[in-house]
Amino acid sequence: MATPSLAMIPSGYKASKVYSVLPESGVGDFTFSRGSNATRVNKDGLIEEVLELGEELVINGGFDTDSDWTKGTGWSISDGKVIATNAPNLQRLQNSGNDASVIGKTYKYSISVSNVSGAYSLYVFGVYTLSSSSTEGTIEGYVTATSTNGTVFIAAATSGGLVSATIDNVSVKEVISFDLPRLDYTDSSCPSLLLEPQSTNLVEYSNDFSGLSGGFVTPNYGISPEGLSASRVLFTGANQSMSSGTSLGTGVVCNFSAYVKGVQGKTIKFAAGGVDISHTFSGEWERLSGSATSINSSWNFNTYGGATARDFQVCGTQLEEQSYSTSYIPTNGAIATRLADVCTDAGTSATFNDSEGVLYVNTATLQEGVTEKIISLSDGTTSNNIYFSFSGTAN
Repeated sequence: MATPSLAMIPSGYKASKVYSVLPESGVGDFTFSRGSNATRVNKDGLIEEVLELGEELVINGGFDTDSDWTKGTGWSISDGKVIATNAPNLQRLQNSGNDASVIGKTYKYSISVSNVSGAYSLYVFGVYTLSSSSTEGTIEGYVTATSTNGTVFIAAATSGGLVSATIDNVSVKEVISFDLPRLDYTDSSCPSLLLEPQSTNLVEYSNDFSGLSGGFVTPNYGISPEGLSASRVLFTGANQSMSSGTSLGTGVVCNFSAYVKGVQGKTIKFAAGGVDISHTFSGEWERLSGSATSINSSWNFNTYGGATARDFQVCGTQLEEQSYSTSYIPTNGAIATRLADVCTDAGTSATFNDSEGVLYVNTATLQEGVTEKIISLSDGTTSNNIYFSFSGTAN
């Protein structure tokens, strides 16, 4: 067998680049771009974001000492945490040691909040990233700076309002690059290069279920596959549901997915666009997924139709206008879009031998039974070609 002129396994990568094994000159390397945050499943089975971040900009964000923060009335630092006790609106907890921000640059923020009474706001570099929020748990998101003052503060959300809360692990880092390729381990101990189309998560709070109707929800009950907090959902009997409306019309092909953990063998119903689908728990964290043509704009979990589960954990909910689920897109108060992965420009005509070679394909499809998909080499006709295809028939 001839030695291949171009070989990808995939191999090493960095921002904007996926390296080939052969040739070693670099002419077989792919250029890569995405332009937005994205997640992958790592070798330990955990969900993680794939991006390049700069140094920490918040000084003493873990509150190891009572310093570097200006504390208004009602705020105190002790035992490695900040305690707000009936803090008034105009009295802030403000970081006083961080560097100036740069207008137009994107930053990732993170904060851990618990024991909330009232509502709070988080201000980062000119933007209220959280406004009038009572969300608990580890909250992460992105902000594009509109100010050069480098200010980070937390305060009660409404004029005349009071807030009580426990706060820890405040972090802000500059996003250096979103253009980092994803080696994903979802289906195997061997990674694959994850290339996905653009998709939007229409669920505005993918990890916060406190505002949903029905079901008894306990936040911060367990640890999610993302390493953040997972919520407990408790139903008291049959024919109950926990539901939320979204910006999805009727007649739309959609997919609902979520990470869940329940008693092995118990069943739960969940709805994509109002169409019920059944899932049987494995006893471990897993991702349920189902597609339907929507009859309304809601998604829900329910115990109708003989579903036996009453107690389970959930996180990472996602509703997409797709016929299949894509990688998890976290949200926190607004829908979020992951842009398409673009991987191009490996090799030139000089890279490939024109008389012999090796074609090796190791791939998977995210969607089955809809349309036939073909990868081929040919002389432009159907009489002289070689191709690999996924059938349009399911399985």
